[in-house]
Amino acid sequence: MIDIVVSNGGSFVWSSDDWYKLRMDHRIIGSFEGAVADNESIHIRLPFRLTPVETQFLVKHKIGRTVEAPQKMRACQPLVSYEVYRSLRKERISNQMEAYKMRKRESLESMVDKIIEGKRKKGRGIIPDRDAIIQNELAKIISLPFELIQQDYSRVVQVAMILE
Repeated sequence: MIDIVVSNGGSFVWSSDDWYKLRMDHRIIGSFEGAVADNESIHIRLPFRLTPVETQFLVKHKIGRTVEAPQKMRACQPLVSYEVYRSLRKERISNQMEAYKMRKRESLESMVDKIIEGKRKKGRGIIPDRDAIIQNELAKIISLPFELIQQDYSRVVQVAMILE
């Protein structure tokens, strides 16, 4: 039976073996709450968050059981200082930004001909070359999109509550 940890109003699976069983045998989708940068292993992306409907289904069909998060887990002391946490978070956001810009560059490279054609139709004087257009568009990126920040937000709140 799979242990579903209930903590702070959410249901989580902390074992990669349990996640694999849920995904392959029961087709449970859920979502990962951990890091999102490319080329990271599945263990770094845990915990796996289940929706209330998924949790109810698993308990009802006796596939999983809910367990309360241990008291120690809810009120634990931070393993690192706040300064170390901030530097690690800054590094992770920097890595996410690099991965995002690489994906954006690939997307722009496939659309650059359409962008040039649009600029010609609008009659915007001298049309820069393909690389200049891509560099100009990438320079406009100053922060991560909201979706990536949202995924990182839950971790920030948990650590902030511990540090207070």
